[in-house]
Amino acid sequence: MSFVPQTADTIRINREVNLGELKLSQEKIKLPTFQDKKSNQKPIEVPLNWSSQEEHPLKWSKINPRDGEVFGLDSLNNNIIRVGAGSFGYTYLNLNLNKADQRLGFYLSHDAYAEGPVADIFSQKKLNNIKVWSRSRADSKLELETHVAYSQLGTNYYGFEPGQKIPSFRDQRLVYDTYNFFGKFGTNIPRSTFDFNASIDVSRISNLSGISELTSNGSFYSKIKLKSNSFINLSGEMILSEYKTPAMTLTRSFSRLRPFYTFSNYFVTVSAGAHFLQETSDGPEPAKTSFFPQFLIDFSSLDYIHFFAGLGGDVQFNTYANFVKQNPWVAPNILLKNSSQVGNLYAGIKGTNRTDKDKAGDIDFELKIAYSEYTDLPIITNSTIDPTQFVLSYVGGLKKVQVTTFSGNFDLQVSRSIKSAVRFNYDSYESLGDLEKAFHRPAWKVNWNGTILLGNKLSVIPTIEYINGLYAWSPTELKVKAMDEIFDLNCHINFNFNEKVALGVNLNNLLNRNFQRYLNYPSLGYNFGGVLTYSF
Repeated sequence: MSFVPQTADTIRINREVNLGELKLSQEKIKLPTFQDKKSNQKPIEVPLNWSSQEEHPLKWSKINPRDGEVFGLDSLNNNIIRVGAGSFGYTYLNLNLNKADQRLGFYLSHDAYAEGPVADIFSQKKLNNIKVWSRSRADSKLELETHVAYSQLGTNYYGFEPGQKIPSFRDQRLVYDTYNFFGKFGTNIPRSTFDFNASIDVSRISNLSGISELTSNGSFYSKIKLKSNSFINLSGEMILSEYKTPAMTLTRSFSRLRPFYTFSNYFVTVSAGAHFLQETSDGPEPAKTSFFPQFLIDFSSLDYIHFFAGLGGDVQFNTYANFVKQNPWVAPNILLKNSSQVGNLYAGIKGTNRTDKDKAGDIDFELKIAYSEYTDLPIITNSTIDPTQFVLSYVGGLKKVQVTTFSGNFDLQVSRSIKSAVRFNYDSYESLGDLEKAFHRPAWKVNWNGTILLGNKLSVIPTIEYINGLYAWSPTELKVKAMDEIFDLNCHINFNFNEKVALGVNLNNLLNRNFQRYLNYPSLGYNFGGVLTYSF
């Protein structure tokens, strides 16, 4: 988590804003990790992410070549159309329409591309999205927001083993349909001593095999300012879920209450609180009540250097939709259980020398070490019945899974036109029970991206993604396999013709390597695409 620079006066007045680790009054504990993408493909891994802001936290990697963000156009125009095409059947359409006052909008997106090199149509993938949204005026004292959305993910099982006879394309087809409604209201009163917001998020996902999941997530967040340097947070959520297969129906509920108290002055910020959790299910899992104390401290002897430490724990509500986003090639039905982080200790240092304006030599950095223990940590493995499909197993019971993490980031403003950013994460897993390795969970993840501005119109964005320490279980060979490292080099070039028209070109997987993020699912080699953007 990057340190957010502020002036010394701002830090004195509202110092908790820039203390990333102390935002746990609003965020759950995380299994330290950062965004991971599968070579040059859409990122589909969603590691345990203990964030209360979304039930299924999913954030595309910032360096994803098809995320569309690199084609953004700085413009005062409200409406944007993007059209793209490229190698291996890549097509892209994005339509974003908004009213002038930004209170009503319509979003449409189509993205189709080859995900791997296997048997032509088998490794094709498509993503379609449509959304209608509305929100209150920015100056309204009551903040309202709502949207209705539909998305479709189409892909295929294509992880065939060498020499395996390729089955009928129809039998390998995968289509996931998701419907979503979201509503939120809250206060928006400047300098108020009380802030409050509440939201409801209802979604339903289904596939061609008759599998479906209906999930409703209601949450609230409140903040009461006691003095200029102290406040109380109270937040909570309740999740109801119904998971259906042709053979069974599983109904689950999950609730969380999270009170926090935070005090800060110029040198130190202390936050203390607790997580109270209740889990129920009509399946074999018994009802469970949990309590995790939370404590966080951030100390600074200098304006822009901070030492931080904390402890806590939490529970992740796992859903079918979550795992489909992580890996769409899961078996037709999977085992669902919640995962508990029964303990988490961490410490680190972060800092910056930034001022109000970017200048050469500006640096942001963070180094962190953490130790966590887990029960029911989900592990994805190839199915013994059909190795092209993936199943879930859970490790950690009376003897907890032990995870040691070392992570960090380093951002450098080389000059006003050149930026560099490095992120790294190392995870070590111990006490995995009967498993030799934490399958499909990498040890090392490193990414780097740079930004080079050539005048006011042209920008070049090179990116590198490195993943190592991946292992998988091969059900046909009956042994653990060490997977090859992933080293992915991409380059994105953007040219703004004027305020309305821009062109983006993606050069992906420049080393032309067929990486495997999941066993038997190689990625596409070198490919390219372009997107033309018009705003009005």
